[in-house]
Amino acid sequence: MDWKPGQSIHQRYELRRCLRDRPGHQVWLADDPLTEDRVILKRLTFGGQLNWDEVKLFEREVQVLKRLSHPQIPQLRASFSLESPVYQLCLVEDYIEAPALQAFLNREKYFSAQQIWDIATQVLDVLVYLHGQAQPILHRDIKPSNLLISAEKVVYLIDFGAVKVQRKARELPEVPTEAPTVVGTYGYTPIEQFSGHPVPASDLFALGATLIHLLSRKPPNMGSPGTLAPQIPTELQLHSQLLHWLAKMTAPVASDRFPSALQARTALQTAIAADQIYRQHAHLHSQDMPDQSRVSVHSETPDLMLTILSRWNQDTLAKSDLLLILGLSSLPLLLGGVLGVAGASTPGGIESLLMIGGGISAWWGSSTSLRNLSTVLVWCKTETLQVKRSVSGVIISAREWDWRQIQSLYSDQNFEAGCSVMLELKAHRLIAIASHLSAEDAETIVQEIERWRVKAQRP
Repeated sequence: MDWKPGQSIHQRYELRRCLRDRPGHQVWLADDPLTEDRVILKRLTFGGQLNWDEVKLFEREVQVLKRLSHPQIPQLRASFSLESPVYQLCLVEDYIEAPALQAFLNREKYFSAQQIWDIATQVLDVLVYLHGQAQPILHRDIKPSNLLISAEKVVYLIDFGAVKVQRKARELPEVPTEAPTVVGTYGYTPIEQFSGHPVPASDLFALGATLIHLLSRKPPNMGSPGTLAPQIPTELQLHSQLLHWLAKMTAPVASDRFPSALQARTALQTAIAADQIYRQHAHLHSQDMPDQSRVSVHSETPDLMLTILSRWNQDTLAKSDLLLILGLSSLPLLLGGVLGVAGASTPGGIESLLMIGGGISAWWGSSTSLRNLSTVLVWCKTETLQVKRSVSGVIISAREWDWRQIQSLYSDQNFEAGCSVMLELKAHRLIAIASHLSAEDAETIVQEIERWRVKAQRP
């Protein structure tokens, strides 16, 4: 029997309107006269196209919601069955008067970056709660249509119809009697979930894909066949640490993502803080300094090359450094001339002075001053990252790392002399690729490299 608006269900709930209708499944908005509350009533009807996997998922949703108590998850109010004219399972839960994120996207009403990171933080808070249960609870279907946002900007996670309870590693595994139930939405579902083996990091992947949708205002692009990972659009203007965070959330392999929602939340807070510092620094820089960039980008498929001009090309400080180096280099000759005129007769004394002068010159020339005078070439190749330094066209150093050695790349605003681009290796080493940069130039370098890595699908 079809339900109709105004009909009373279970001698209590008065139907208002159908919110979703597909074969065997209906979701209704209803009134509960006893509490004078508006509620959501879900109905699963047996027969027709219904299969037992759907029954199993519905019953699991009821059992899981009974255990949960979180202000950003709808509370289960009741569950019951109806037997006329066919067998039906029903559940009643809180109605949250808030639109889904998908509704905003459909109306082309978009969120600011700050709002999106707040949404991410709130969803991670919910996932910390779900994954932190005695038996971790996996939502398995996080996407814009399953996230509501109220007028007070509170985010709610709804629709636990795909939920799964994960057994602890120490527990004996179930003896498989049937194929695992595969659920999820293409574009937001990682490959391990499609293969029937979801883990907590699968929910992180879905959240990351959702955030990419909100930021780019386009559904996730899964890229080349077989990768099943959303591509981060190269046009996104994000701080390098936020880009790195998104890439880690949506890594194709589960083990490459954050180990937990708690760690993902902590890393996001760090990235947001870095972004705020960068914006403040950039604002001050734009007020106090001329708009001059030392970075030029050369994108040649499949490689990326960035040239970072020396400070000699930018300010008089570097020019004074060069004059000082030249002055120190001539110090041995000046000392020798003075001593010669004075009639110094001790060859050993003159030689010692010459060595001291040469040592001072060599030390200064290899220090920060020489770095200020060098032009840096950063070359992103298919297998390696190469960094070369040159002065007046003469290469003074060259280093190269396999992409598999590299943990991360980020800009550091803590240096008193300016910003630096730091390379973190998996061997727990930090290397400054370039320093004495403006905040804008440092971010440009990191963002260009990160975008190239995503596009080239480097580790």
